[in-house]
Amino acid sequence: RMATAVDSEGTTLADFVGFPGVPQIGLGLAALGRPGYINLGRDGDIAPSGERSVHVMRDRAHQVLDAAYAAGVRYFDCARSYGKSEEFLADWL
Repeated sequence: RMATAVDSEGTTLADFVGFPGVPQIGLGLAALGRPGYINLGRDGDIAPSGERSVHVMRDRAHQVLDAAYAAGVRYFDCARSYGKSEEFLADWL
């Protein structure tokens, strides 16, 4: 069960979503497509800086996408400003 934020008028996020079939949770790909976006622990999470080739980053992004999809995530956020995120998502799809 997800926690829901309620404002002073009793409005929740669900009141704004309100469309059947709209995912309640998504995965942003900024940190996967542009590793400089992460500033703590990235050596253990993506790969050490000397090993952050596009191939290594793509493989790690696909692992995360696989895990997210298996967990029920169906909304993925990417943009040109997120480095290679669009390319990695397109390859995964």
